[in-house]
Amino acid sequence: MARCEDLRSSLRDPGNRLGVQPPLSGRLIAEAERPLRFALPGSPLDLLRHRNGGVVSADRDAFPLSRPTSWSADHVPFETAWESAADFA
Repeated sequence: MARCEDLRSSLRDPGNRLGVQPPLSGRLIAEAERPLRFALPGSPLDLLRHRNGGVVSADRDAFPLSRPTSWSADHVPFETAWESAADFA
């Protein structure tokens, strides 16, 4: 499994700005954590600070599975990430 620091440069399609949100700020993180009463994990937040949302690169656009789904015999798609700390609130 890839580590979050390894994904910073390979998770997103750098040539596609679709779905990219403004940079994640401490204020947005605090707004998201307040109603959750939970501190969001550091590694995913690091990814969001690097690039908040966007199209996933072709090398990372599927999640492998060991059994068939209605989508495919061996994976589910993971094509776009529409992250924002506000989405967690």
